[in-house]
Amino acid sequence: MNQLELFGRRLRTVRKAGRLTQEEAAEGARLNPKWLGQIARGVKRPSFDAVMSLGRPYRFRRRSFFDLTGRKAMRRS
Repeated sequence: MNQLELFGRRLRTVRKAGRLTQEEAAEGARLNPKWLGQIARGVKRPSFDAVMSLGRPYRFRRRSFFDLTGRKAMRRS
């Protein structure tokens, strides 16, 4: 599994932990839902700005997206 696929898997895990649909997450991050789906599948590489905007709807620390060890996402306090 490559880095894009690992990031996409983590993105999906964090989204589900936040009980968000892909559409809700995309809307909150102001991203196209299809493009977000491609990121989640490891097909597209998100820009730094896109990763930063993903922190809004998820309400998780952005660093949670990069914890590829399988630990649970950390909620913002």
